Amino acid sequence: MFELVSIIVPIYNAEEFLVDCIQSLLNQTYQNIEIILIDDGSTDKSKKICHTFSSQDKRVKVYSINNSGVSNARNFGIEHALGKYIMFCDSDDMYSLKFVQSMLENLIEFDSELGICFYDRFTDNFKSIENNDNNTKGYDITNPNDYYNLILFNEKVSGYVWNKIFIKDIIIQNNLFFDINIHEVEDLYFVVKYLNYVKRVSVTNDVLYYYRDNPDSIMNQCFNYRKYTSLYGRNFIYNEVKGIPLNEDMKKKVWQTLIECCFGYTKSIIFSSSFKSKKVYLNEILTIYRLVKHDYKFNFFDSLKFNIKFLILNIFYI
Repeated sequence: MFELVSIIVPIYNAEEFLVDCIQSLLNQTYQNIEIILIDDGSTDKSKKICHTFSSQDKRVKVYSINNSGVSNARNFGIEHALGKYIMFCDSDDMYSLKFVQSMLENLIEFDSELGICFYDRFTDNFKSIENNDNNTKGYDITNPNDYYNLILFNEKVSGYVWNKIFIKDIIIQNNLFFDINIHEVEDLYFVVKYLNYVKRVSVTNDVLYYYRDNPDSIMNQCFNYRKYTSLYGRNFIYNEVKGIPLNEDMKKKVWQTLIECCFGYTKSIIFSSSFKSKKVYLNEILTIYRLVKHDYKFNFFDSLKFNIKFLILNIFYI
């Protein structure tokens, strides 16, 4: 177990937390890693911090690109990765000390194509967080219904890319890159596409990734176009899942999420001051809604509710 693992870190104006993040990667018990830091056009001291670490440790590689978003930065990292395995980390988050080792051991032990761990959220200084390195025995999943359900609906796992380990050849050979036009749920869409080429998933119950609840992050911003693009992601995810022989109840849950997204974003756009040409976006949402609304049956009251809401919200716009 001495294969090179590439850890990809997209960075944009992350100077406040970046040192702790990179240090948690360098301190891994599994040392055969390359840390690919992609400065996505930062205007703060992030780039300088990156180069300081690269000058001290040859495992750290720094690239600077024009600001183009996390998806493009991750794609750039994949293209430049030399490792057999690929992992991701967000620039304000942390790895547990045995994260890479535990994930890789489980992946190899079960001969799986995707490894998963649990994660925890924090807001305080990382030093106050107890590393959960219990090395709980992992397990494997071979039933697609089970591992799709884990990714799509288990909040302790979810479809994030940063609590998983991927095989680079699967990504490259099947052209599984991030969609640069989606700025939210882009990671879930990536994982769902990757699952098409998976027969076995390995899971560790240990909490090995620490996600920082940062009030200034994109995820916590008010509704805007970046958030709106998650509608594209939800639509793509549903169409991916629809074509897979999975439990119909699971498909319906993904469908319901898309339907609710259509209504919620319609309301958000109408009452948002940041959206111009609202009619264009509302027409786009309505088109998606009409294409999928008959795939599954609403109960009578849900059907009435959605149709009345769409009629009221769109009557002056479409």
